[in-house]
Amino acid sequence: MHSSAFLLYNSRGKYEMRKVYNDMMKRRPFGKLQVPVSPFGMGMMRLPTGPDGNPDEAEVARMVRAAVDQGVNYFDTAFGYHGGKSEIALGKALEGGLRDQVYIATKLPRWNVKKAEDMMPIFEEQLQKLKTDHIDFYLLHAIDGPSFEELRGYGVLDFLTELKAAGKIRYAGFSYHDDFATLGPILDSYDWDFVQVQFNYMDVEDSAGGLSAIRLLGERNIPVVVMEPLLGGKLATPPAEVLDLFAGLGAKRAPVDWAFRWILNHPEIAVVLSGVSNMQQLQEDIDIFRDLDAGCLTPSEAAAFEQVRETYLKRIAVPCTGCAYCKPCPANVNIPELFSLWNDFTKFSTIGGDRWRYNSIVDAKAGPDQCVGCNQCMEKCPQSFDIPEQLRAFSDYMKS
Repeated sequence: MHSSAFLLYNSRGKYEMRKVYNDMMKRRPFGKLQVPVSPFGMGMMRLPTGPDGNPDEAEVARMVRAAVDQGVNYFDTAFGYHGGKSEIALGKALEGGLRDQVYIATKLPRWNVKKAEDMMPIFEEQLQKLKTDHIDFYLLHAIDGPSFEELRGYGVLDFLTELKAAGKIRYAGFSYHDDFATLGPILDSYDWDFVQVQFNYMDVEDSAGGLSAIRLLGERNIPVVVMEPLLGGKLATPPAEVLDLFAGLGAKRAPVDWAFRWILNHPEIAVVLSGVSNMQQLQEDIDIFRDLDAGCLTPSEAAAFEQVRETYLKRIAVPCTGCAYCKPCPANVNIPELFSLWNDFTKFSTIGGDRWRYNSIVDAKAGPDQCVGCNQCMEKCPQSFDIPEQLRAFSDYMKS
């Protein structure tokens, strides 16, 4: 990457020394909206923090400035990130003329909306925190079927229309956390400008519809913003056998680079969000995204990801599909969630970072040690494996 320093005339009417990069990140049309966006969107959920646990506003501002200088123009935050402080940090970081160079995405927190009258005060608070008079991309946050119907009952669709007509938001969308069957009816309910979904090379079937959802959105000409491209960081440090597969493809790329390329190889994707906690992570992401576009994988590289997925899936500990036929358990054991955790631990080697999930289940008296061996679950299980024995094995695994 090459850069030079120049005196630039800023919005305050003064000259300032700014670093200008000669290989700026290319823009990608935001689907039908034709808004020129950077394919990398800076996620503001895992910002650097100070001793008090709040975002380090000076460091956040330094990172935002560095991102904008290199062509990043999409910044995603939310009302509840960092205990309500993320929007504040972003607003301060964009002072001094940067606001007009970027697109802000933030979200209406469905958890805070208990009646129709709650929505406008929340929105006005967000404008104040972000130090702006409008939001470029406004989302209903983390909706599923029931929560969408609840918001719809409060008149949220009319609320979005009124905000757009008043110029207070430019585009309306939602971030989605439900199955594929529920997505279609929600899409039918409104003229959505964009949708945000979880998508990565492991979530091709079971996360909000996976590839089926991406294709449906493409058919409807609705741009897609991707969250969790690295599956919460799990795809950043693959096991040795996956690293060997990537190495065999010829190109020397980091696992994160391969993961991002797989997503952006899909033309339906407008922006990929990546949460960054320090300048090094930010720069690494920018360097990867600088020249990525649809078609950034060769056909043989794209095909290799099927083998990558199969390699991960062979590492699972127990063949549980999560059908939940075993519930309810007479002893209150949360069998599907426990087996899902165990499979995550063995697939991605993430036991350290996710142990809290296991501990919360144990604290709720729903852990594997609660099993009394009644075998009622085995009578209902379509997979016909020894659930009590596997629960004991998982308990031993967690104690080892």
